[in-house]
Amino acid sequence: MARKDDGLKHFLLLYASQTGQAKAIAEEIADKAPSYGLKADIFCMSLTDRRFDIQEESCAVFIVSTTGDGEPPDSAEKFYRRIHGITLSPNYLEKLNYALLGLGDSNYIKFSLAARLLEIRLKALSAKPFYETGYGDDAFGIETGVDPWIENLFPALQKFLGVEPTSYNISAFGLLKTNESVKNFSMFSIESLSEEKIENLTIKDLPSLLKDFEIEKINVPKLPSPALAVTFEADKKPTCFVPNECILSSKGSDLTTVRLTGAKKLTVGENVKNTLELSFQFENNSIVYIPGDSFGFICSNSEDEVEALLKRLNVLHHAETPVGLSIPDSVVKKKKLPSHIQSYLSLKDLFTHSIEIRSVPKKILLRILAEYASDVKEKKALLFLSSPVGAKIYTNCIRKHSICVLDILMHYQSCIPPVETLIEYLPFLKPRFYSVASSPLQDNTSFKIVFNVLKFNEEGGRYEDREGVCTGWLQKLSSKFQENTQTYTSTDLSLVNKMSALTLNSLEHNLYIYKRTNNYFYLPADSECPVIMVGPGTGVAPFIGFLYHREKLLVMNNTINNFGETWLFYGCRYSERDFLYKTELERFNSSKVLTHLHVSLSQEAILPSNVTSRYVHESIRQNSDAVVAAIHAGGRIYVCGDANNMVHDVQKAFIDIFETSGMSATEAKSAVEKLQADHRYINDVWA
Repeated sequence: MARKDDGLKHFLLLYASQTGQAKAIAEEIADKAPSYGLKADIFCMSLTDRRFDIQEESCAVFIVSTTGDGEPPDSAEKFYRRIHGITLSPNYLEKLNYALLGLGDSNYIKFSLAARLLEIRLKALSAKPFYETGYGDDAFGIETGVDPWIENLFPALQKFLGVEPTSYNISAFGLLKTNESVKNFSMFSIESLSEEKIENLTIKDLPSLLKDFEIEKINVPKLPSPALAVTFEADKKPTCFVPNECILSSKGSDLTTVRLTGAKKLTVGENVKNTLELSFQFENNSIVYIPGDSFGFICSNSEDEVEALLKRLNVLHHAETPVGLSIPDSVVKKKKLPSHIQSYLSLKDLFTHSIEIRSVPKKILLRILAEYASDVKEKKALLFLSSPVGAKIYTNCIRKHSICVLDILMHYQSCIPPVETLIEYLPFLKPRFYSVASSPLQDNTSFKIVFNVLKFNEEGGRYEDREGVCTGWLQKLSSKFQENTQTYTSTDLSLVNKMSALTLNSLEHNLYIYKRTNNYFYLPADSECPVIMVGPGTGVAPFIGFLYHREKLLVMNNTINNFGETWLFYGCRYSERDFLYKTELERFNSSKVLTHLHVSLSQEAILPSNVTSRYVHESIRQNSDAVVAAIHAGGRIYVCGDANNMVHDVQKAFIDIFETSGMSATEAKSAVEKLQADHRYINDVWA
């Protein structure tokens, strides 16, 4: 590829992005490169053969996300197919020197698998790394790993491309050489703080803590020029919100609308989560689904939070006014309008439906917010948080507590940014996915989902209590259906009729959903194959769908002899407060639709006589011989639930039971990894 002679050393910068994160990081690298005497030729991987030829490149930087079950993003499929061609020689990429950044979530077993597989293939084709591979981990905050990797990438590029290493960055109050000493931070230094002190810091503490900090002695990100202009078009009629297809990650169907037809509260009493089951009816076009599928819901932000945010920005009086977006003439770089925002939505609808106002603000946004803080102490705090020196404090004060822009603005009252800044720098409102807890054999025009209403207390810098974005939204929509649900039964016809009569017609918008691509999380085609299900809490949802489906198939076949064993390892806190689907599971068990039901109760003072474990991983070990036999008979393992601890504990339990059966530790680990590689051990987990 021909390079423009602009006095800068060029390198190829490729990104593979599913939700826009990898693209944003690549753009950040491209923006910073000129201050190091470098120029990034930046392309999406989908443009292979059209805008670049990887075989002819000598220096490339890859930013790669992982999606689905460890696959590369859709935009990278062509590139991956290209470099995996069986006719390529082992020296195909011998000219190429590369750096690689993988993005993912270590709560998932196949963390950054797409990046790791890319590196294996690059090396197999004789490409050589000039800089160590980095990983951004959503479980600990993407920027915790990404920021230092980017910071050290530029010296590595300078060395490889032969650029003088001394360069200039913009500090808070002027130019500062990157090789100047930044020790002796006046009366304050990070090193003086204990781990406990850092652990307990909140954004409320920082202005006072940093009041004597010499902010001019550290590097902060260069202040970007505004690239988006907002006009209020009072003479136009606001458009109605319709989701843009560009936000639909892992899309397995077209968008359709559904109406809410019922809700049940599944938990009672204290010390348990508020768990709801919602029923939906497809409005026009039904989506063909199978048990194990999940639907993405196009949700909305809290009306109260949107109003509070617009009020803080001093634009609440424009809430109902249509918004026009444009790129200012002063913007030199080619920019595009945000594709996730419709033209002429009202300002309120734009912030309600299109923007993730709860997202953790990136450092570049904090840098920009500092410009609009009139209080010196608040300005210092925002500049410090945006700097490399403040990375640890950023992680503990912002990332750890999921602090959002509204939290910052409520605590830093002198900061009043223009509304276009938030529209430009906050990401789009992502769909939320929920597993189907029903079978189309029951009714292919409807489905059910189960979820906990997430609660976040006013602590750690959050300015007030709040619920999860989507779970709180669904809770509010379904509140009218939840009357008397404590006494609801399937024979309570008066309540059934009452609930059926209620629809969402009175609401201002439909519910939009679509099906997520499902590669492996479904019942085996061979009905005789043993099925081992692990689903504590709401992780039981897809298995309820499995079992209803199996029940209908048994009725249709009129025999149980053609069906393999089914195991369910289920866990909750109490037997009478949050044992989800207790009646249904016991019925499935007695009818042999579910061959083995093993329940774990984590918080019961005294376990009932028929319960022998507190946690599902203990229960798996207690049944090791039978479970290993089922696996050797061709069984498939399905794990669904919260990824924070459960998924790792369960995987360790399966490794342990293989050891118990006579394998060495290495053989046992390899056996589980092979099951995963063969898609006989499948996870559907969330952080």
